[in-house]
Amino acid sequence: MKALSTALLLLFLSILLPGCGNFEWLPDSNPVIISTASLSDGAIDTPYTSTAMAATGGTGPYTWTLSGAPPGVTMSSSGAFGGTPTQAGIFTVSITAKDASTSNPRTASKSYIITIRSLGIATTSPLLPAIVQGQYTTSFRATGGSLLYTNWSTSKTATCPPPGLTLSKSGKWSGAPTTAASACSFDVSVWDSANVQATKNFSITVLPTLTITTTGLADGKINTLYVASTTLTSKQMTATGGSGTYTWSWTGAPDGLTLSTKGLIDGSPTAANTFSTTITATDASWPQFSDIRTYSITITP
Repeated sequence: MKALSTALLLLFLSILLPGCGNFEWLPDSNPVIISTASLSDGAIDTPYTSTAMAATGGTGPYTWTLSGAPPGVTMSSSGAFGGTPTQAGIFTVSITAKDASTSNPRTASKSYIITIRSLGIATTSPLLPAIVQGQYTTSFRATGGSLLYTNWSTSKTATCPPPGLTLSKSGKWSGAPTTAASACSFDVSVWDSANVQATKNFSITVLPTLTITTTGLADGKINTLYVASTTLTSKQMTATGGSGTYTWSWTGAPDGLTLSTKGLIDGSPTAANTFSTTITATDASWPQFSDIRTYSITITP
């Protein structure tokens, strides 16, 4: 009886497993294959961007894991990259995709090389202020990377960077801003010859045009206290725009009259004549902005 059972078992196995008992495992008919060919290089202190991971086969969606990444670089479970590299170097990273099968999930792994360069923008922020309709020039400076910088660009909104200023491919930013802006914030990016990008945020203030608003100065009489009007015994110069308090100066004024740095005219003329008096107002910004206006003052005997 035992011999018969053994014979039947051998017959059953010979039918199921042809080839004299040699087992042969068939390949997976629907394996997971990571299709992302390569990952982008990056630069320290610049947000890392690369195409999100992709795969085929198995049962989607896939769950992604990352190991060996550059410090600061992250990848979500959906395969999207993020973070900001904090260390330059060449990194071998391993990425694994696992499909959504509930039993026996399929996986695939693939290695990549990511180079993080020390490319950066050395120009400091905030930039020097500009003034509406005033000529402005500055140059952005990059460091590190491949040392050959191929392009510069800025992020743009309707008002920032200020209209009227343009950035060349060599990093020179110039023009005459057309509108005032308070601490306008924008990003500047540079690319090196390896197509690595570095980005930095900058701010700039565009001041309203400095304008002397005093429309005219009164005439006077020799040896008589200068009177600007029937109610004042001195004349206060006024202006708008620019930044901070104004510093005043003049040339060609009647003898005996003084102009304080705060813009106050005082004194008694000592000579009769018609004087062409040029007055300058300078603001407190750096670099400083000025406005100049010329007045005619007649002093009679």
